[in-house]
Amino acid sequence: MITMAIKAMAETVVLTEANGHARDQFSKLNLCTLSGSRSYQVYSANIASETYEPSFKATLGLKDLRLRETQPSEPGTPCRCSMPRIAGCAG
Repeated sequence: MITMAIKAMAETVVLTEANGHARDQFSKLNLCTLSGSRSYQVYSANIASETYEPSFKATLGLKDLRLRETQPSEPGTPCRCSMPRIAGCAG
């Protein structure tokens, strides 16, 4: 989940700046709405200040995605969501 949150934050910052808005203002707005969780607070502030140093390694996120991909999706299980394809990921 943290991997997807970081990806979502990065994409929204790119779109925000592409439309002429400041990343720090968007970050403040974002944290005052539905995205106010601790992960968003920490990573969003780092991305906004351009001091982002990953503390959640991509390899850990990849491990989580691979684990989910290997789990069987049986009818009646609580989560039958589709996950991003990771076949092309190195690591």
